[in-house]
Amino acid sequence: MQPSEKLTLNLIYYNFTLNEPSALTGGVTNVTSDDWGDEINLIADWQATDKIYVIGVAGVLFPGEAAEQWVGGGDNWLYSMLYASYAF
Repeated sequence: MQPSEKLTLNLIYYNFTLNEPSALTGGVTNVTSDDWGDEINLIADWQATDKIYVIGVAGVLFPGEAAEQWVGGGDNWLYSMLYASYAF
């Protein structure tokens, strides 16, 4: 979605699976499931000026059985990121 000429919003969905769950050993338990989880990201790209560009990301991962086995819990994982660049 592009609410203005200088701002673009993206909503991205990922479904993560593991090719070889058995490769993850040494966590709380051994991983047997290939379902790592589902992730949703909201990304804002803002061209503040001709020289300043800002990207903000907020995301959440809803862990699947493999992630729960790896960390020993099922809490959602939240994260955010802010990136800015200045062109000389």
